[in-house]
Amino acid sequence: MADRVEASTASFARQLQEHAEQLESLVAARTQDLAAARDAAIRADHAKGRFLANISHELRTPLTVVKLRTEALRAGALDETERAEQFLEDIEFEVDRLSYMVNDMLDLSRMEAGMGIKQLNPIRIESIATDVYETFSIRAARAGVELSLETEPNLPQVDGNEDQIRRVLYNLVENAVKYTPRNGQVSLKVHTNHKKNLVTVLVSDTGSGIPAEHLPHLFERFYRVEAT
Repeated sequence: MADRVEASTASFARQLQEHAEQLESLVAARTQDLAAARDAAIRADHAKGRFLANISHELRTPLTVVKLRTEALRAGALDETERAEQFLEDIEFEVDRLSYMVNDMLDLSRMEAGMGIKQLNPIRIESIATDVYETFSIRAARAGVELSLETEPNLPQVDGNEDQIRRVLYNLVENAVKYTPRNGQVSLKVHTNHKKNLVTVLVSDTGSGIPAEHLPHLFERFYRVEAT
């Protein structure tokens, strides 16, 4: 009888030990998960701060250009047709930049408030790509960058939010033109991927590209590669 009690006690002790080890392992794993989530939240908060600081800084550039061009037009450039046309194009371009920046900040506010994606509608990607190409063609030419557009004929419509897709292409082409050196090329292509039933948009350039150490962070919220 005593032997059976002793054996039962030993078995119970082993089970308790096993459960304790499992619980300890589970707690350790959850602790690691919480630490990783905390670190990710800290990085996102820091990246958000940098993002907002960069946006605030970049808002000054188009505002400065608009102010200077307006002053030049009032000072007499309005009487010089070619120069006035160039200044008006500059003003229009910078106003568009301001509009996109403000929309980006509004989207940020909506995301922070937990609001969903805007309604999706049938759209034509090639029309958006053409608009973006025309927006940057003059700016690219002035920078000595060759900007090209290639669209496949008879592309199908896709479901999406036109404003958001336009801003994505705008940002991609703007960065490509901005960071491509003189005599470089920027290409915007739209074609159908028949195997996957997708419409593919490709923006490529001959710039230096994104440093390898930043690539793992590209899809982190608010992450931005600092200009050097």
